[in-house]
Amino acid sequence: MNKRNIIIGVIALIALLGGGYLWTQTEQTADAPQTGDLVTVTRGNLDSNASATGQLLAQRDAQLAFGQAGTVDVIFVSEGEFVQAGAPLLMLEQSELERAVANAAEGVAIAQADLADLLAGATAAEIAAAEADVASAEANLQQLVNGPTAEELAILQGNVDAAEANVWASSAALSAAQEGASAADIAAAEQQFVSAQLNHSSLQETYDKLLECRTFTTPDGEERTFCPGLGDPEESTRYQLQSAYASLESAQAALNDLLDGPDPNSVAVSQANLAASVARRDAAQINMEIALLPPTEAEIAQAEQQLAQATATLAQRVRGAAAETITLAEVGVAQAEIRLAQAEQALAEATLTAPFAGVITAVSVSEGEQAQGIMVEMVDVDSLEVVLNVDEIDIGTMAEGQTAVVTLEAYPEVSIAAEVAAIAPSSTPNNNSDIVTYEVNLSLDGADVPLRVNMTANASLLTDSRSDVLLVPNRAISVARQTGIYSVTVMQADGEVETRTISIGLRDRQFTEVVDGLSEGETLLINNAVPVQAVGPGA
Repeated sequence: MNKRNIIIGVIALIALLGGGYLWTQTEQTADAPQTGDLVTVTRGNLDSNASATGQLLAQRDAQLAFGQAGTVDVIFVSEGEFVQAGAPLLMLEQSELERAVANAAEGVAIAQADLADLLAGATAAEIAAAEADVASAEANLQQLVNGPTAEELAILQGNVDAAEANVWASSAALSAAQEGASAADIAAAEQQFVSAQLNHSSLQETYDKLLECRTFTTPDGEERTFCPGLGDPEESTRYQLQSAYASLESAQAALNDLLDGPDPNSVAVSQANLAASVARRDAAQINMEIALLPPTEAEIAQAEQQLAQATATLAQRVRGAAAETITLAEVGVAQAEIRLAQAEQALAEATLTAPFAGVITAVSVSEGEQAQGIMVEMVDVDSLEVVLNVDEIDIGTMAEGQTAVVTLEAYPEVSIAAEVAAIAPSSTPNNNSDIVTYEVNLSLDGADVPLRVNMTANASLLTDSRSDVLLVPNRAISVARQTGIYSVTVMQADGEVETRTISIGLRDRQFTEVVDGLSEGETLLINNAVPVQAVGPGA
């Protein structure tokens, strides 16, 4: 056995017995150097990466609901449909809202017209009417103070006299009704009845003769019978006969009434007429007495107040509306306009629209149902980002702007370029684990596959990059577990081996950057028989 083989065996035995060496190898391939191989220290470029898993989430989504109650009238969209910003989604029944807008608009028009009238001032006709009111109030006060004139007293007295005469007449009529008819009244009624009989009998005879058939002999000696038909003479006589009969019945009834004695109905009517006449006489007398009374202080005060009010109204119309009145009218216009704006806003909000362009993910109502809670959900597909939960061990190596490569579980063969868009300033709560993680958002630089919310994503992030550095295979480096000192086995030109302490920097899955302790071109011996996962700088 030569000297080289003895040295290699000793080194292997030390590695197996010590158990204090941890190796920075995380993945071995068929081309990786194996135990006993010699490798050369080279110079090249090195990248360090960190990997994490997360989900594809939308950074902008919306859960949309109506701000008012109502019945859903029209649904414009369905799940999975893409809509543009501002597109209508749902619409409530709008008839009542439209009526509210119309009523509010009418209120604005009325308020504006009232304000315009105030600003325009009173018309000549309105001023003339106010002047007439003042004159009437002055005359009323003057008449109240002076009392009735001689002409007015004469009229009042005439009313009393006329009412008294009516009382006497009504009393006489009642007495006559109560006493019944006199002999003269009965004789006159009998004479009227006899005249009606004679007239009716005469007309009846005339009418009968008009209808009587006659027999005569013709010049030829032939006897013939002629019966007159209906015509103007018969019609005229028949009408007169009907009138005479009505007069006869009327005369008979009048005579019977007189012969039967007093009529209870006539007595009742006469009594009612007398009572009404007495009431009218008493009222006329009261009016006369009131007119002769002096006015009270309250009546004078009321008349003076009416005159003052009429005078103030006239003055106001002459000078125009006061500033305070105009201000109140302007406030009324503003309030009416606010009510109109509110009604128009309620009508506008009766249509639910898309706040941004995106895909409808849920429609939770049917036409005819009441609008309650969340109605439509949507996401902005252009805002899809990968949200990672990164271990606190790796978060210090990340910064906004770092590049990354993303693969999706649904499309594992497709690599999507990405970039760190944001890193959460605080950790994500996790009650089921002691591991501390932070959310990292990756923006995607386009994708040739359809992306959907909540897809599982795997990301590889470039955490550091070095150019033109000394590189050593990970399997060539040993680390003391307790001291954390890194070392390599250097093969000298004469075949001797040297264990040398080194300082390391960045690492990836195959190579480690050597900062100090080695030179380019030196030969190293791979002597670890049991490589394991290591922790430390660049891990």
